[in-house]
Amino acid sequence: MDTTTDTRRGRLLTWLESGTAQRLRERAGLTFNEVAERIGVSHVTVRRCEKERYVPRDRDAAIRYYELLARLRDELKDAER
Repeated sequence: MDTTTDTRRGRLLTWLESGTAQRLRERAGLTFNEVAERIGVSHVTVRRCEKERYVPRDRDAAIRYYELLARLRDELKDAER
């Protein structure tokens, strides 16, 4: 695993543990199902990630989840300006 992947997975875990992931999803108006469809996992996985502070085992899914949340964060910041 490369350091970029490690960093993204680590940030995702931090966002999950702090509740940031859930807040970003909710502020963007997305459901568990919508996030799940975008990152290629089940809605149960997204729910578990947020509620149990769980990072998807599938590295690619974890990276897609992180990247989606990072885009949401950026879009929400831009909308506030």
